[in-house]
Amino acid sequence: AVSALGASVGHRALHLLLELSDVQLAVTWAGEVRGDDVGVPAAIARANGLAEVVDHDPHSMARLSVLKDVPAARRVHVEPCGPDDWELAELHAGLLESAVLSQVSIAQEGTVMPLRVGQGAVLQVNVQKVEFFNEPQAAPSDQDSGAIGRRTEDCELIIAPKPRNRK
Repeated sequence: AVSALGASVGHRALHLLLELSDVQLAVTWAGEVRGDDVGVPAAIARANGLAEVVDHDPHSMARLSVLKDVPAARRVHVEPCGPDDWELAELHAGLLESAVLSQVSIAQEGTVMPLRVGQGAVLQVNVQKVEFFNEPQAAPSDQDSGAIGRRTEDCELIIAPKPRNRK
């Protein structure tokens, strides 16, 4: 269970680090190019602050660099962004595994993963921690971004509860 976009070039995933202003986001290229553009889904861009950067400075330039040798993640710890997201996680618990497997390829600490579950519902979770099989393994990261791990079949997704505060 892990983060960002998923897909492959041929049969090989291409993991990228997207840098725009002070925002850094690890993504996996989905293999689709429109014209000369490689896109990031709007939900991921909005959830991680990219839309605000572009709205503030429409001429800002993004830098893409290839992430090589992204280590396999053993566990990814996430927390729902809010109580509504926690309630969606509880409601669609049976769909979460397939949502993660089909929508997520890599996870980066400190980023938000929007996951489509159910009938168009979007559950947003914040990646709190990425653990690796060979701790303490140095994962590819930048001093301003968190550890990055690749989702495998053996990766566990651990969701911390975020219930509503009741008075």
